Amino acid sequence: MARAAPWNTRWNCPKIPKKADLFELKDSIADKISQMCVPQIMFDITAEIVEGAQLLIVQVFPGMATPYYIKSQGKENGTYIRLGATTRNADLAALSELENRGRNVSYDELPYRSLKVTDADIAFLCKDFSKRAKRKITKADLENLHLLTGRSHDKATNALAILLGKHEYTSRIQCARFRGTMRADFLDKKDYNGPLCKQIDDSYKFVLNHLNMAIEINGVVHDEKYELPPKAIRELIINAAIHRNYQMSSSVQVAVYDDRVEISSPGTLYGTLTLEEALSSPHSG
Repeated sequence: MARAAPWNTRWNCPKIPKKADLFELKDSIADKISQMCVPQIMFDITAEIVEGAQLLIVQVFPGMATPYYIKSQGKENGTYIRLGATTRNADLAALSELENRGRNVSYDELPYRSLKVTDADIAFLCKDFSKRAKRKITKADLENLHLLTGRSHDKATNALAILLGKHEYTSRIQCARFRGTMRADFLDKKDYNGPLCKQIDDSYKFVLNHLNMAIEINGVVHDEKYELPPKAIRELIINAAIHRNYQMSSSVQVAVYDDRVEISSPGTLYGTLTLEEALSSPHSG
């Protein structure tokens, strides 16, 4: 995990006496953290007075040597991640992602040995990318993007398999138009598989087909506008597809309601980033 596991009595933490010496308590907490967590984590303990009471604040700094885990429980059972407001054991997919991050290895650049790259695969991606980039894309460009690996750059990576829609995990985008404002009855539903870029295109069209249109009259000119900006919708779908955890077999889900559009993707926020931090960013919204 990217941060220390929550301080909890079930991990045999020191009992705090009613009249504890502050310095002894700080040393005890620091000693316990150092003994219980591996690799060694960086933290700081400060004292604050709140409403007349002395509190010890333990701040854990983000680390790069992931996964961090409870030594007595071992890596598989003692690695924890935050999901929303809960703390849970990291499953195998999350643990693998943390191990790759600790080695500074990107999952999408790892070899995908189940796929034999063909000339047709290369031609398909070059043609599709050229159309989208509005310039000629060659095999050399795919190599520079680390989509191909091996000494001769003829082996597939996970990223290449995902882009071609040939990855073993069912990476797809599920779209649904629900009645009203609750996830209950749906009016339309589509599952999009295949090449990733086409999944994004089809999902984007699905959302636009289910958005209301407003007409603005400016003199003799009538302008039609969607109730939500299409550019933002497309960007959100792209982000969900690109930044999802492809080591999980779950799908990206796009839900259209009467009053909103919700897009969710498998995985967690990167590193130690929290939802509050993401929403408070000057670039968010």
